[in-house]
Amino acid sequence: MAEFMPSPELEEKIREALAAHEPALAFVERLAENLGERVAVGAPRRPWLAARGRWAWALGLLLILLLAGFAIGPANIVAAMQRLLGYIPGVGLVGDSSGLRVLAEPVTQEREGIMVTVSQAVVDSERTVVLYQVEGIPPEAYPESEDAPFCPEQPQLRPSGGVPADVIGGRGGGWGREGLMRAGTAEGQGWRSGFEWRLIYSALPTDVNEAIFFIPCLDGTAPGAAPEDWELALSFVPAPPDVTVVPVLELTPSPESNPEPGEPAEAGLFLEQVIELEDRYILIGSFRQGSSIPGGSVWGVLPWLDFEITTGDGQSWIFWPAEDVDLPEALPGIVPWAYEVLKGFTTPPLTLRVGAIDAEFPADVTFQFDAGPAPEDGQEWALNQDFEVAGHTVTLVSAVLHRDARQNGYEFFFRSAPEVGAISIQDDGHMPVGGYGGGTSGEFSVGLVYDGPVPTGLLTYRITALTARIAGPWTLPWSPPASSAPVTPVVLPLPCLTFEDWQRAVADPAPIPEGLGGRLIAYGRIIDDGDRLSPENAGVFVFDLATGERQALGPGTWPTLSDDGRRAAYSWSEGLHLVDLTTGENQIVPGTTTNDYNPRFSPDGSQLAFVRIDDLNLYVLNLDGSGLQRVTQGPEYELLVGWTADGGSLLYGVPGPGGISLRSVDLLSGEIRDILAFDGKDAWAAFSPDGEWVAYLARVPGMDYGLYLARLDGSEPRLLAQLDYWGIEGPVWSPDGDWLLVNVVNPDLPVAEITPALIDPGTCQAIPLRGIDGTVQDWAP
Repeated sequence: MAEFMPSPELEEKIREALAAHEPALAFVERLAENLGERVAVGAPRRPWLAARGRWAWALGLLLILLLAGFAIGPANIVAAMQRLLGYIPGVGLVGDSSGLRVLAEPVTQEREGIMVTVSQAVVDSERTVVLYQVEGIPPEAYPESEDAPFCPEQPQLRPSGGVPADVIGGRGGGWGREGLMRAGTAEGQGWRSGFEWRLIYSALPTDVNEAIFFIPCLDGTAPGAAPEDWELALSFVPAPPDVTVVPVLELTPSPESNPEPGEPAEAGLFLEQVIELEDRYILIGSFRQGSSIPGGSVWGVLPWLDFEITTGDGQSWIFWPAEDVDLPEALPGIVPWAYEVLKGFTTPPLTLRVGAIDAEFPADVTFQFDAGPAPEDGQEWALNQDFEVAGHTVTLVSAVLHRDARQNGYEFFFRSAPEVGAISIQDDGHMPVGGYGGGTSGEFSVGLVYDGPVPTGLLTYRITALTARIAGPWTLPWSPPASSAPVTPVVLPLPCLTFEDWQRAVADPAPIPEGLGGRLIAYGRIIDDGDRLSPENAGVFVFDLATGERQALGPGTWPTLSDDGRRAAYSWSEGLHLVDLTTGENQIVPGTTTNDYNPRFSPDGSQLAFVRIDDLNLYVLNLDGSGLQRVTQGPEYELLVGWTADGGSLLYGVPGPGGISLRSVDLLSGEIRDILAFDGKDAWAAFSPDGEWVAYLARVPGMDYGLYLARLDGSEPRLLAQLDYWGIEGPVWSPDGDWLLVNVVNPDLPVAEITPALIDPGTCQAIPLRGIDGTVQDWAP
């Protein structure tokens, strides 16, 4: 059948009737650049829609229009078409049945150096979406401990002359240090120099175009520590022609997803909607368990692991969650999903693949144990009871009593087959107020928390559900519409050292190169008590690479070595510790406090640079405590990396909405110079001893984080290593600049294992370093 194409005259009349216009590419690009790649963490994602391209949407509109004309009559065509949904990058799904309205202009307000900006807001018949950013929050605005009061309140949207709009949902995230570990303590902090939120409210009345965006307090800040009761006046206007939404391509469900009555439904991936943007597609669909998943009555499917997209020639392709697409809540057996997929692949089709899912099975199995009349805190009972739960054998190994503020109750330890990941238990007789769980597949624990006295005597518990992994794979091929605009092919970076290369290096490790030595300083186990690594048995130690000898320095964090290898420094209680590695003398550097961390020796060994938690700025002082100098100013959170080779400047990273910016600051003039920006979550970077190269950890397109090497100006970038979902921490240069040392994190074990490794920057040869039992953070002769 020949493809139907409308005449230009008919297409123009359709466009005029619908008052629809092509998206302004500059507008789309600007929104995509500003909003599409922001970090977003927080509230659960609830995306649900997608888009497509310009030629296809024109044809689709015409066909729908012709069919609708027969069904509802020409007079009602425009009203029916206006109910179609569309997409605006950063804003998400919109409809225009009552007239789309947008923010007349961005609104900014500054108080006490803190800047609040509402950059975008859109109103349709169903909801109002508001995007706002906050920058310049000083560290003293946040609570000093995680137990202290903080601002939990969401901003309100107050229509002129009406009641506040209902909050439907939202998500957001910040840049800066999340969960900073205070030196010498276990207090997690949540300091962020800035953040961005996308909030969804109910729709404003059609006759209301003015509203107040009211922020009672800034997210996460301590009461009264930052300006409160912000009021930003928002004005909405009809969407101008260049804000036309990108249309949504609705796909016809396949027979497999909608079988005839009585026929079994196959489990699998189903694509339901597509949005085409200039540089990417948004694919929206669901995973449906169907009736073909074994194991009985599966009533719920939890999010899967092992999701990937490959091209027709088997190449892994770039995709990421569509954060601004709001999905419906998951239903029993149906898990919605939405991903953005980069254009530029040359070999269709794309194949979406789910390797396994985690499914919940209902259960009703009881067990008992006798805690006795007066159990003691920490008391453990060996139980070793076997149960059949949802077709799986589960062993209740033991129970432990905890009596503290957070774990006031019993924790039960279970063992089962590797595919079993967790179970749910209830105490119907005593009604606990909370619960928790942990562990890994096959070995896990479940705890119940009581408010008040913990029940004693003979206790009865009920297993109500079991979570098990079901292996796939399930695949879904998809080819872009033939009408998609051509794009420039994208060549993805290929790591020099892959996960498979690393596995081979571990299986057959090469010896350490002859003559390679020096001292490594690490954080890890210093007390062999047989327990898991914890603040009670961990600390700082020095490892001699040539002899394998260890020298424990004591409890502490953030260790470093002087360039000559004679001294060490680290953070802990009372201040920065300075250790003479020859004599073992350990002293507190005068003028430093518990709130100082991440020390770094100057090249000549006479000074220490460090970060002061009190204001999150960089400082320098002499080893005797004299000459304290505050190097940076302002609310930005500086992540200290080190010194320049001449000792005249500090090198550091600044987190922002786009990742990490590496900079240098001159200690005499205060001049700040930008060096390199990359998509990283921390300033994991190291400058070569000759000052020519920088190694850093950044997100690899389509993959997780990888190790890059580049010139200081960002030129000649190389992807040295990317180990799939295994982590890489570090890096650290060898004193002669011939090797890089990284810490490889294996997440597949019950407790993540860290293996330091040498990488040759020239050949990418990897050599695992066994026997260190810690995370290496510096290397000196």
